[in-house]
Amino acid sequence: MATSLGIARNELIWPANVKDHTDKDKWINIERNRWAKSFNIPMSEEAPEGFPPNTVNVMRALCALSLTHPQKVSDAFGAMWQAFWVEGQAIVKPEVFGPALVKVLGEKEAKAIMEKASLSLFTLVD
Repeated sequence: MATSLGIARNELIWPANVKDHTDKDKWINIERNRWAKSFNIPMSEEAPEGFPPNTVNVMRALCALSLTHPQKVSDAFGAMWQAFWVEGQAIVKPEVFGPALVKVLGEKEAKAIMEKASLSLFTLVD
């Protein structure tokens, strides 16, 4: 007997085919964990609190980074992924994604990127 998510028979039923879309979040979480395991991608089993977040400021910072240091975008994205998907930090906060940029660029360049993205300066570790 299959559930609305197709779990009982281990089959995949796309959310568009599920009449009751209240289970869509459960389906997404099952699939997210499945592909993370299949491709050996580090990720917590539960989605971060407040998911999905409004990441417009993170995107602005990454766009600014792509203009000045395009070779560093992948590393910066990886540091932000670690903070959000592995550690469960609130990636929307400059005090979270700012230090992720510092890990990749150093403090001076990270602050310059934040300024280019028109974001307020962040406080590093006291």
